[in-house]
Amino acid sequence: MGTVVLSELAAGPYGRPDLEEFRAQALRPLLWSPFGLATLSIVGVYDVDRPELSWLPAILAATVGLLASRAARYGVVPAAVALLVGLGLTLAVAQFLYPGSPFAVLYVLLVVASAAILGPPAGLAAAVPASVAILGLRLFGDEALPPLVANTALFAVGTAAGISWLATSPFRTALDWLWSSYAQLVAM
Repeated sequence: MGTVVLSELAAGPYGRPDLEEFRAQALRPLLWSPFGLATLSIVGVYDVDRPELSWLPAILAATVGLLASRAARYGVVPAAVALLVGLGLTLAVAQFLYPGSPFAVLYVLLVVASAAILGPPAGLAAAVPASVAILGLRLFGDEALPPLVANTALFAVGTAAGISWLATSPFRTALDWLWSSYAQLVAM
């Protein structure tokens, strides 16, 4: 039959290769999000006086979408990292180009997406650079990122990291239980 490998059980559901398809299915719809962001940046924030400002975030978002789609050939993790880092940089550029806008609040979506695709530890890890980006945008002054928007964004990022960890805990426990039962059955 087989033996139960304790290191596989201790790895948790997000470290096991058997859940790669599950993670890939969570990632596939998100690979289209940069194209939606590109469309939104052209239609939603078009500046008649300076149209080039509308095109730059759109081009960046579309490029992120293409790069993340290409990175999907190498696996879920490279594609997810390319997508999340690229969208984070695109949000920073959009916030910088449109001072006073609430783009920084959208960093919360990156935290939730990384927790959903790569697991709760990745969601907590994504909260750190998102918070650093928000605080970094604050260095440009109140015009670039108003204090209320920055505080709201920081609160949302921290809350999303905590809630995604707590919300997925029962799911992780169920997967661990299911995996250990399967491993015991194979060992018989």
